[in-house]
Amino acid sequence: MQCYCGSLLKYQQCCEPFITGQQHAQTPEQLMRSRFSAYCARQVDYIFQTYHPYQQDHNSKQDIASFAASSHFVKLEIISSSGQTELPRTKPTPDSELQLASAGYVEFVVSYLQGGKLHQFSEVSRFLPLVTSAISSLESSSAKGISADPLPINSTNRSTAEPCWQWRYIDGVLSNRPSKSIGRNDACPCGSGKKFKQCLVHQSAH
Repeated sequence: MQCYCGSLLKYQQCCEPFITGQQHAQTPEQLMRSRFSAYCARQVDYIFQTYHPYQQDHNSKQDIASFAASSHFVKLEIISSSGQTELPRTKPTPDSELQLASAGYVEFVVSYLQGGKLHQFSEVSRFLPLVTSAISSLESSSAKGISADPLPINSTNRSTAEPCWQWRYIDGVLSNRPSKSIGRNDACPCGSGKKFKQCLVHQSAH
C-alpha cells in the first residue's frame, strides 16, 4: 500500500516505522508526514505523543480520536520546509532542555471529507527538538476505540532506549479554506484523475 502521506514509498517503508516506534523522524517534514498518516490510520497514541508536552493538555486523546473518526483524509500537499531541518548532534544532557533550540517549519495543505463536504486547510507548523524517551506507545490506538488491539510489533522494538533528541509539533498558523460539496461524478480531490465514485482509495467516503 502506498503511504498515506503522498510519497512514492510504501507505507511500511515510509511512515509506519515512525508510528510504530521502530524509528524516529529525523526532520520536521518526516514528523509532519507521519502525523498525517497517523490520522489516516487512526493511530491516536502516536499523534498525542508527538505533540510537544506544552500542547498535550490542550489536545486530548479523546478529541484526537473524535476528529480522526469523523474525517476521511484525502490528500497531504507539502509546500515547503524551512528553519532547522536536522536534529541537534550534541549528546543530550540534563540541561539540554534549557538550551535554546531552533525551530523547524513545514507549510502544507490538508484535504479531508467530513459531513459529505470537502474541507481544506493550510498551515505553517512549528516543530521543536526535544530531549525525550522513544515513542513508547507501540500499542497504537484506533480512533474508533482507544483500547483497540495493539499493532503486531516485535517485542524488541519496545522502547528501552536512553532519552534522545526528537522532533515534536508545538503549534502552527492555520488558515481554513471554503468547504464544498463533492458529487459522485466529480473529479476525486485526491488528484488521481478518476471520478470520485471510481476512486477505490477513497471509496469508503462515498
